[in-house]
This record gives sequence, structure tokens and C-alpha cells, in this order.
Amino acid sequence: KLSMDYDMIKEEGDTMAVDWDEISLGKRYEVPSELLDKIEHVILTVLKGGRDLWTTTDATIVKYHEGDLQVPHIDPCDATLLICLQPCLEGGSTCFPLLDPPRRLENSRGGGYLFFSSHAMGQDQDDSSGNERNVLSLHHGGRVLKGEKIVTQIMLEYNGDEDVQTWLEVVA
Repeated sequence: KLSMDYDMIKEEGDTMAVDWDEISLGKRYEVPSELLDKIEHVILTVLKGGRDLWTTTDATIVKYHEGDLQVPHIDPCDATLLICLQPCLEGGSTCFPLLDPPRRLENSRGGGYLFFSSHAMGQDQDDSSGNERNVLSLHHGGRVLKGEKIVTQIMLEYNGDEDVQTWLEVVA
């Protein structure tokens, strides 16, 4: 049985049925360039090489109202920097259900998480693209039960010439 924060996803044999009428995913906005410039210093402090080695592929603000959530997914990038601008009063945690043990990360104003959704290029992979998805990065946002949650997500691609064996090599 699936262990998620919401009950509209139900296991049916080997497939999952999703009741899309019951899901509200929050409203997405493009991060204004002025805010993205201010976030730049955060990227420089957490990732070696900063803008020389990393390219922003998506910068989005997501606003979740009561009842909103995010379904399980793997981000289409090498690294994601998720920063909480406003935590909700109840619920809304970021969950990584496939980690051992599973992780439920609470959001706090100004707090953030950096995680990697692909394998580092030097790791053993089935393909040579350097972008094989890391299924352990599957995550979802729990339902906001009270209040409003606002996060910014910065998706980044690694542009370094050298193969890294593990993403820990690029964390500052």
C-alpha cells in the first residue's frame, strides 16, 4: 500500500488511479529577475562553481492554498534548490517516500533544501547521457491543511567539463 499524505491516490493492482478532480496543485508564477538575482548568492554558497558550472533551467514560485498539494514526481534537472518563502500553519511538508527511511521535511520561512534528481556523470549508469534520473529523488508536497505555503524552486543543470563521481563533490 502506498504511504502518502493524501487519500485520492489509491493503489489498484500494479497501477495507481488518480482522482484528478480531487487534486489542486497550487498556482505557479515565474520568479521575477530581481528576486532571482537575490537568490544567486544562495546558489553560490551551496554549489561549487556557481554560475560557471550551473545553469538555471526553471525558476518558479508556487503558492499553495488550503487543500493544495503536489503529486509525487522526479524533477527534470540535475539539482533543485527549494526555498520556503512562507510556511503554512499545518501540513504541506516535502516528502521523499523512497528514501530509507522515508523523509518528511518541514518547511520554515527562509529555509531550503538542495537535492539531486539525476545521477552524477561519473556514476555507473545504463546510458551515457549523464542525466539518468535518480528514482530516490521522487518527492511530493503534502496537502496544505491550514494557511498558505509559498515556495520558490530553482532547477539547475550541471555544465562542468569534468565528470563528478558523486554530487557531494560539487556541494560547497
